[in-house]
Amino acid sequence: MMRWLCVGLMLVSLTGCSVFGDRFSNRANHYPQATEGRPLLNQAGQLALLERDAYPIPSAVSEDAVITQQTVARPSPFTGQPDTDTVASLSQFRSQTLNARIGVDGAGTQVLYLDVPFAYAWAQVTDAIVASDLELSDLNRSIGTYYLAMMGEDVDDDRSWWGRLWRKAPEPSIQIMQLKMHTVRSGVYLSLLTDADNLADEAITQSVLQSVKRQLDL
Repeated sequence: MMRWLCVGLMLVSLTGCSVFGDRFSNRANHYPQATEGRPLLNQAGQLALLERDAYPIPSAVSEDAVITQQTVARPSPFTGQPDTDTVASLSQFRSQTLNARIGVDGAGTQVLYLDVPFAYAWAQVTDAIVASDLELSDLNRSIGTYYLAMMGEDVDDDRSWWGRLWRKAPEPSIQIMQLKMHTVRSGVYLSLLTDADNLADEAITQSVLQSVKRQLDL
């Protein structure tokens, strides 16, 4: 009995694909042959459902269509005239004279005047500081500020005679000063500050401005 049951199950498994093949076959590509059915009407003979095209059916592509040559679209050649005004203004910008000079502002503070726009002055002053004996520790173009590491005043040596044998001499302090660039109507000017609110000493200011001016005059 068990033997005939196993034989029967084998026959069913072999014929299952042919029996259920049409029901479970892949019909994803059958839409080109599909036909439009009659609309669904209610008892009054009116459309029972509102219909709209959700997804357009693409047109069938012939299997015989073969791409023989593929071309890449190229942009059309430029036929306009060059912007001569832009070229001229750039040449004029590069040929401007700095006319670096030390003077005083309305409050009597020593400043370094430059008769050029901010962008050009910033590049030139940056190169001048790097080429000078000043130590540039940082800079911030957005606020027009160079940060200079300046040697502070000598620290008093309070070591005893015995301490001088075993302890090193105290090192001078380092102070970060701000060389700030301000925009004015005729160009820019530079001033030296110890912080955001206080001006530096007149002697130190003159020394720093002279160092920058010497490099700009080269």
